Amino acid sequence: MSSKRKTPVADLIDPQLKEKCIGMIPIFAQKAVELEKCRLQYNHIVEPDSAELSRILDITRETLDHPENKHCPTNPEIDRIDQFVQGHLLDFINNMSSFLVWFTLQKPAISEKQSLAAEVIETIASVVGQLETSASAGLSKFSMYHSTRAQLLTKYYQFPHFEDLRNAIISVDAQAVTTSIHTIADLRNFYLFVHDLVGKNFDKMNASHE
Repeated sequence: MSSKRKTPVADLIDPQLKEKCIGMIPIFAQKAVELEKCRLQYNHIVEPDSAELSRILDITRETLDHPENKHCPTNPEIDRIDQFVQGHLLDFINNMSSFLVWFTLQKPAISEKQSLAAEVIETIASVVGQLETSASAGLSKFSMYHSTRAQLLTKYYQFPHFEDLRNAIISVDAQAVTTSIHTIADLRNFYLFVHDLVGKNFDKMNASHE
């Protein structure tokens, strides 16, 4: 009497999950190329003595020059860069989350024959999970930036003649721009790393089904 073959757990989630995730592998390379173009587009901002960064910070300086208004909107140029980077971070997290589900469910039962495939899948899943966590931590930096800036502005409006407070706000804005642009390079590297890692070990992973 033949036993009925069990439906893979991945198929219960989405019958096409495996195909979708395999199809994402070349997309990771495309994402890396796209992010490299973005990095080149924005990289001049963080170069030493950047005129563009100075222009962005002049918006902050102009606002701080009028503390009597007691109104300090966010810097629109920094907002624009942050929203762009946050979009790519969320996209990366979503891609890695879907990919991680498939990888985890591909791990075979431990046996002497399949131990190598199981080890490879476990290693890749661990790396992908760590990269996803790093990207999530990157998102939290945006809220930390706004919180820090708000605290400094509150003190600045109380003591507008304290030059250190003024400089601290400008420094926080400058750091926010630099961090966002460096995050673009980090995401490019993350996509390249996952693409390379999966590509080099794809045959070993397939051994789990032989």
